[in-house]
Amino acid sequence: MRHDPLGQDRPGEDDLGYLLGPDPLSMRPPDYTSLGPGSFGDALLEREREEDLFKVYYDVLDEHEQLTAFLESAVPPHLEFLIWAAASLSFQYLEKDRNLNAARLWAERELQLAHALPDHHGPRDSTMGLGRSAHIANALMSLAEAHQSDGAIARSHDLLLTAERHLDFEDQARTRQGVTERPAIERLLQVPGLRHSLHRKLAQSAYLAGDTELASRHSALAANLIGSMPITSEAVQNEILHGRYEADMGRPDQAMARFQRAVDLANNAASHPFQATMASNAYKALGDAYGRLGLTRTAIDLIGRAKTLVSGGRNADRLADIEVSLARAVRHRPDLADAVGHYLQALQYCSDATGSGGDTSWPSPDGRTLAIASMKNAWFILQELTELLESLGRLASAARYMRLGIAVGERIRHGAIDEPSRMVVQKEHAAAYLALARVELHLADGRGAEAAATAPVSGRAEDVKERSAHLDAAWSAIEALRARSFLDALGEADLRPPGEIPDDLGRAERTLLERRRRLRSDPARSLRHWAEYEAVEKALDQLWSRMIVADPAADAYVAARRARTATPATVARAIAPRHPAAVDRADVVLVNMAFTDTDRLTYAAVSSTTGATVTTTASIDRRRLTRFIGANFGSASRVRELATGLHDLFQREMREVVAPILDLSSPSDVLVLCPAGPLNHVPLGAVAVDGEVLLARNPIATSPSASLLQSRRLRHRRESEGPHSVLGDPTGDLPGARDEALELAERWKTAPLLGAAATRDAVLDAMRTSQNVHIAAHAAYNADSPLDSGILLSDGELTAREILQTQGRSLELVTLSACETGVSHSEASEDPMGLARALLFAGAGSILVSLWKVPDDSTRRLMRHFYDALQRGVPKAIALQQAALAMRSDDDRIDRWAGFSLIGDWE
Repeated sequence: MRHDPLGQDRPGEDDLGYLLGPDPLSMRPPDYTSLGPGSFGDALLEREREEDLFKVYYDVLDEHEQLTAFLESAVPPHLEFLIWAAASLSFQYLEKDRNLNAARLWAERELQLAHALPDHHGPRDSTMGLGRSAHIANALMSLAEAHQSDGAIARSHDLLLTAERHLDFEDQARTRQGVTERPAIERLLQVPGLRHSLHRKLAQSAYLAGDTELASRHSALAANLIGSMPITSEAVQNEILHGRYEADMGRPDQAMARFQRAVDLANNAASHPFQATMASNAYKALGDAYGRLGLTRTAIDLIGRAKTLVSGGRNADRLADIEVSLARAVRHRPDLADAVGHYLQALQYCSDATGSGGDTSWPSPDGRTLAIASMKNAWFILQELTELLESLGRLASAARYMRLGIAVGERIRHGAIDEPSRMVVQKEHAAAYLALARVELHLADGRGAEAAATAPVSGRAEDVKERSAHLDAAWSAIEALRARSFLDALGEADLRPPGEIPDDLGRAERTLLERRRRLRSDPARSLRHWAEYEAVEKALDQLWSRMIVADPAADAYVAARRARTATPATVARAIAPRHPAAVDRADVVLVNMAFTDTDRLTYAAVSSTTGATVTTTASIDRRRLTRFIGANFGSASRVRELATGLHDLFQREMREVVAPILDLSSPSDVLVLCPAGPLNHVPLGAVAVDGEVLLARNPIATSPSASLLQSRRLRHRRESEGPHSVLGDPTGDLPGARDEALELAERWKTAPLLGAAATRDAVLDAMRTSQNVHIAAHAAYNADSPLDSGILLSDGELTAREILQTQGRSLELVTLSACETGVSHSEASEDPMGLARALLFAGAGSILVSLWKVPDDSTRRLMRHFYDALQRGVPKAIALQQAALAMRSDDDRIDRWAGFSLIGDWE
């Protein structure tokens, strides 16, 4: 089921607090239609300044001492008047003008005015029935709404949690003053009030922040409040919600009855202050239902009534929602209306014409340059718009709006400063990156109605350049899909600035990054916290710009700090041999893989010698492939059964996956593969090609993303060889692992940590200080929570989540000689989760992991071959190739020789 793009129809209580008048009990909704054209906020501001009190306040706003004196001398009734005036302006600038800067400014002034009320100002002291804490809570909610529109998820959520605490203080004040009735303003306006509105907003922000449990709790609290309040607006909304549920359950008759009842309730509430809003919501819901039934003309008529009822007030959210409904209704009836035009109109209601939004700017159909101001709402509109444009074959337009959508998504992601909420955003936005990659590839091939109309002359230099640009754009979309989480972590990692960067800039950056780490990990995020965080972010951005001025070669470094994906050119440099004389190979080729459709696997390759993007595709059914891999890989028993009885099936299923790789590389090239989804669990080197396995044709390493390899060029490295650490048999039941550890420790001339000495702290310390770490132990993979997978040590399990908190400054190689340490989990975002990811994020250059439990004797022999080759100076991917093929010469069953995978740097 696709959710409503704007979340929910807003009932009238969302207008609470945006009413103006000197006597609170005589307040009525202002006649916004009388404000005239142009900015609603500016027009209302001019009208408010006609009030003597507001004019005095406005005249001292920019004079700190005079403003302080004014606030200290103002009596509570005057302050309450100013509070509602500021709230009204914030609402106008946000909901009608989409001027986020002005909306935030007036919400902050509303908060300042609320704090100026006396501490003892309680609900009984106010003619509106709202005490100081309630006014503060309302101002915080206004500020949260503005920040959420700008994509600042975490900041908005924290503001709402602070508002909740202030409403708790308000409840305590009501108890002290013996107030039992609902506030007068809520009774007058017939709305549920601040507590209900807060629960609804917290439910939404908690969902966006990745806390589904908190979202469910606040949804239930909001519903419970409504159960005790017979308010018409909520009765209408409940009928709409029940109707949508009936529709989703496939019961159209019951749904239509609910929607019609909502219309009747709204139309019978003529005296309700927000009757037009209720009726508009009800007509739109009924029109949506007729549209789903294919009764397009009736749907257009009903949704048109909904639009007429709100057009005078120009509530941008409601009007955008209505335009989306009209677009959906006519998508399959272009003879009746232009669905694309309705989507673009909806997008205009989410935009601001007062300034540039950088990469979130776009040209409207009437020639204006607009900037997206409501990120969350624009995201869903752009999703549907681009789907429609792609289906119509208007690929150039689809790509343009897809890029805009991704820019909006990046703004939202930037506002989610913790890992859980970022993963929620990443999962939701993965389809946009895949769609952009798919469309860019089609454009590179000259497909699409627009492309056909202006078909290029094959071979012209400008056409070659344009095709290359489309291929690079497809590459960037796939890489962004794969690398987002890593890039976020890289922005905080221990990187080495280019040598030409002045020392003072490097020191300033280290100080600012440390402050940002502290602020991001602080659970008590107050208003002061967010002000400091914003200042640090701004200072870092300015400092990075100064670095590029000081040394243009620092661009790649700054791109990593700013969490930008590696370009094909930077990838080519990153994968090229650091010591070419030591590697007798023709080339190094990195191949990014992604399912751009459920039945289409795309390969985007970059060569270390050319830096150009080359792409191809294969018809692969992802669902079938996932079922096959799930049934045959991930455990030694399944792989053994596959190897002994179904080897031909394995070759047949994987042949089509590997075939395109042959077209993108030459024999002897080093292959760095970035597998798609379930392919992370498969030893692609064991697939037969031209009578031999792929690993015999090419050394192979894998990587979660190309950007990870680029980061290795930026990590701190020691000039001399660092210490080695060996840990084995921590649980005392792995004699083979103990023998393996003793043998390797003898080779490295180091003291092994065996049995009880192989502790969690010992592993973490080894990662921080060693160059190579070898761990022979049990491991546990948690499919439900991959970051809770871990290594079983003598004093407990060390999880991937804990490893993520570590930073290895000189860590070149970590070998996990344990069962299934290479098993991971990835959603549509293609971002593998598990031990391997954690170790790479913690700074390991490469990791050697097992895809299933390999017998002890086979493991020891493979490790012996592998480390022998490393000691001879052989690069790691070639060392693993030689070791695995040596094992295969003794026993060619894939469960005996193909179980280890090198992830990360191939050298």
